[in-house]
Amino acid sequence: MPSKQDLDKQYDQLLTSLGMREAMERRGPISDDQKWAMILQQKKIDNSRKVGQVQGTAQYWVNKLKIEAQSSLLKELQVVLGSESLSWVTSFIDSGGLETILDLLGKIEHALHEKSQHRQLKRDDEEVQMQRELILALGKLTNNKAGLQGVMRIHGGVNKLALCLDIAEIPGSMDHIESSKIIVKILTIICFIQPDGHRLVLDAMANFKNKKKETKRFEHLVKSMRSAIHSDLKAGYMSFINALINVPTDTDMRVAIRNEFLRIGLKEVIEMFKLKLKEDELELSTQFDVFEEESALDYRTIHDRFSALDVDINDVEDIFNALRVQLNSAGLQKNLLGLMQNLLCIPVQTEAGSRSFVLACKMMRHIALHKEEIGSRDADQSLGTLIASMDENVDIKPILNSIDETMRDVPLSRRVYELGEENEKLRKMVKTLEIEIKEKDELLAGASLGGKIGLGGAGSILGGATLNSGIPLPPIPGGATVEVAEISPVAPEEEGGGPPPPPGPPPPPGPPGMGGPPTTQPQRQPRATPKMKVKGLQWTKIPYLKLKGTVFDSFPKSYSGLPLDYPELETKFQTKVIEKKKKEESKQKTVHILESKTAMNLSIFLSQFKATHNEILRAIFDMNETVLTEQNVKELMNFVPSSQDIQNIQDYLTQGDPALLGDAEKFSLALSRIPQIQTRLQAFRFKLNFGISKMNIKPELENLRQASLELRNSKTFQELLDIILEIGNFLNHGTVRSNAWAFTLPSVLKLVDTKSTDLSTNLLQYLAVYLQSRKPEILDFDSEISHLEPVTHLSLPTLVQDLKTLTDDFRNISREEILPTTKTDKFPRKIKKFLTDAGNDVEIMNVKLNEAMQIYEEVVKIFGEDPKVVPEEFFSIIFNLSKSIKSSIKEVEQSKADEEKEARRKMAKEKRMQEMAAKKTGDGPGDGQIDELFSRIESGQVFRKRRKKTGQDVFTKKQMARVRESKPLPQPKT
Repeated sequence: MPSKQDLDKQYDQLLTSLGMREAMERRGPISDDQKWAMILQQKKIDNSRKVGQVQGTAQYWVNKLKIEAQSSLLKELQVVLGSESLSWVTSFIDSGGLETILDLLGKIEHALHEKSQHRQLKRDDEEVQMQRELILALGKLTNNKAGLQGVMRIHGGVNKLALCLDIAEIPGSMDHIESSKIIVKILTIICFIQPDGHRLVLDAMANFKNKKKETKRFEHLVKSMRSAIHSDLKAGYMSFINALINVPTDTDMRVAIRNEFLRIGLKEVIEMFKLKLKEDELELSTQFDVFEEESALDYRTIHDRFSALDVDINDVEDIFNALRVQLNSAGLQKNLLGLMQNLLCIPVQTEAGSRSFVLACKMMRHIALHKEEIGSRDADQSLGTLIASMDENVDIKPILNSIDETMRDVPLSRRVYELGEENEKLRKMVKTLEIEIKEKDELLAGASLGGKIGLGGAGSILGGATLNSGIPLPPIPGGATVEVAEISPVAPEEEGGGPPPPPGPPPPPGPPGMGGPPTTQPQRQPRATPKMKVKGLQWTKIPYLKLKGTVFDSFPKSYSGLPLDYPELETKFQTKVIEKKKKEESKQKTVHILESKTAMNLSIFLSQFKATHNEILRAIFDMNETVLTEQNVKELMNFVPSSQDIQNIQDYLTQGDPALLGDAEKFSLALSRIPQIQTRLQAFRFKLNFGISKMNIKPELENLRQASLELRNSKTFQELLDIILEIGNFLNHGTVRSNAWAFTLPSVLKLVDTKSTDLSTNLLQYLAVYLQSRKPEILDFDSEISHLEPVTHLSLPTLVQDLKTLTDDFRNISREEILPTTKTDKFPRKIKKFLTDAGNDVEIMNVKLNEAMQIYEEVVKIFGEDPKVVPEEFFSIIFNLSKSIKSSIKEVEQSKADEEKEARRKMAKEKRMQEMAAKKTGDGPGDGQIDELFSRIESGQVFRKRRKKTGQDVFTKKQMARVRESKPLPQPKT
């Protein structure tokens, strides 16, 4: 045995050549005898190789693999790889050994795929055994940086490796589990090798999708994880998924990849596994934590990005306004206009149009994801060149192929939206009916006590105050006042079969053309008239009665100005005579009098009805809500012709053929002959809108009233305030804030600002934990205030204004008496009955507002707050306190669980490191860096380190509780 110094030097050289330094250091110190034995063993191996002999060299094994690749030979190769030095392995890779193994793996994978289509694979199949041995050999070769870089350099190397992700399960064999773990580990580590590792793996997964005919990328990966049984394999899959998602430095790219996984059900798989998670499955638990933490951080990054612009990323108008401001400042407003114009031209109602719109959205998303690459290129390159040059994932063909998949979801999304709208409408309707039933019960209860049933009666729920009494409502917070109009509802029509009332006096004659005989006016004739048909001048005539004061009034009664060449005018502007069928001639002679745009819009409006023009007019007389919707009536009000339009039509009818009038003109003339048409349409629209307005107002009034009553009667909330007051006086003793009798309600939100001495907790957390152990029912004070959350979204000024508008509209409609025109005119009777019922509803809502405001102001005074505080602000303080208390309890519980988990994780890590060091000699030569990297991947440290490098925040353990409750990332609709 050499001297101590020489022995240590030889031992150091041996470890370096074998790539075992890291493993031996983890294993711990060994004796000098053991060192010398290892040196002698290696010398014996080296001496057994004769100088110049080819057998045993790296090239020898490469050649042998190319000539006689069999499972038995691959097993021998594994033994060699496990015993040779790192320099030998590097020589093997440089001689083409790694490429040969990958080529063999690709051929075997293809052969197994074909064979599995026809029969069940067996463990003793030669191809099955070869695939297993090839993967094990790859595991040893890639246990160092040189091997991994070799896989990346070989053309299609990562693709061939990724195709083995669907390795077949053999009945009675567990070999596929070990093989899958090796493949997933290699792909995971490649993701972190810069600069192209992540891109190569993404390309390989896209290639896997195409080769294996997946519907969506990563589909097989999520499916394999769902069916995995062994914890190590689940953790491996999850580590790979986290690497795919979180390695990119661009937030938008991370969000896009994560959303791909979310759309194919990864979140559901994670939740399923978390329910069955065992305490010793620390690596899997860590990867779940990494996924949730990174998701929440990316969401916060996006949220902060838009918060700086004060934009709600889910609001179309907010997004558009922010985009317009940005582009205006950059001088790109014309580009935005052009983009919107092109999108507007896409007919989304058709199949082709919908497909085109989906394609446009997908292309815009790819451009956003690759903005840096596009921005660095020459401006004159075409979009197709840019997209095709990025990488396989942005090739235009896959985008086009994905449209069918997206289009399948479009009808479903549309139906889901429609059902959601219907469900919300039904919810409001049920809520309104419940409130009205309650109101009627209260009225009946008042009647049973001897009161009179009715609004404003002695036993009424209104306590004798009605709108007709003119009692003003109290001022609302913020200085606004509630204006209440006096309402005189129309008396209900008496039931019975008596004769109809006699008709009233005839209405005064309307303006010229509004149903009366046309007035005569002097006609100004030209000095000559054409003998042939000529093209007319499309002007708008000013009535003769309106000439006074105009320049035309000074003109002579007959033309005496510059002589005109009438024959030349006739020749220049004569109408071409074309022989056509009679049908075409009559169509050519259609007369249009209304302004062209008005006539066109009216024609478009009429074309949407399946009913005839007469049926539409009949629907007005009958107030038929199945024929005319609120939107129809609103548009129809805009098409009521003016007196000038009717005058022009009447002027034509004095000389022209009525049959030649256009449809728009005919309908306008018929519409104008309905008495009080504008008043009828206004009343009709008010009736159609009234139900919706009532459903929006009544529940809001009830929420405000009930929340105020519940808070006033809540004993647990008052007890909580008493406890807080005592704690505050104790902590503030000896200061100017001590000896307090009360405190403002917003002060409760400052409990979190008082930190403990070691900064590990705050006063709110302390209070929550203390009460949970002593009197937990106090923490559930919000259960006594069931209407608390709804009222936090109430805008009182908006509610008051909506009710005022409804009241004013009702008053205006009630003032106008609509007289029947014929015995079949149902409009006056129907509107009369409706106004009676609506008057009761309007009066009740106004009095309910008065009552709710009085109770609310009483509650505000009880808690010592300013009466001017608006309800949404007042109740939000209490609601946020409730949420903060519950969140604090969860944070404390989660913190304890995390500390216990971290302790178990450290113990498991130490045990794992010892096991790895013990079996390191059989894993092939490594440089220590790969094991260290994979260890940091398993622990999640590699992701936190990336965040620190890019200047992004990292969550502490205590913040993780809040992270886990954060809402998920917005998923794109297309």
